Amino acid sequence: ILDHILSSADIIQILYSEFEALHAPGQKTKVDTDGTLSKLRKSIVAKQVLQIFSMFHVFNKHIKKTKIFANDKAALAFRLDGAFLSKTEFPDEPSPSFT
Repeated sequence: ILDHILSSADIIQILYSEFEALHAPGQKTKVDTDGTLSKLRKSIVAKQVLQIFSMFHVFNKHIKKTKIFANDKAALAFRLDGAFLSKTEFPDEPSPSFT
């Protein structure tokens, strides 16, 4: 996974731009998450690599709150909604959790 991340700066830039647009304080722009997924599919040929970067996209979409942009953070924290979890393993969607 790390090898793919390190060799795909352009893909990481797309995903970080999406993350920042969705979660940075003061961002008012509408984010085209479907457009991000479309760019990933067009840019990545290997199925396994697409799965890796698609999980970053899923992570971006399911963050409800983050402390990553806070000036006084002691640790990174992400509040996730439970919608991305498998219905087989979690039949009842858990309430948002911090990771």
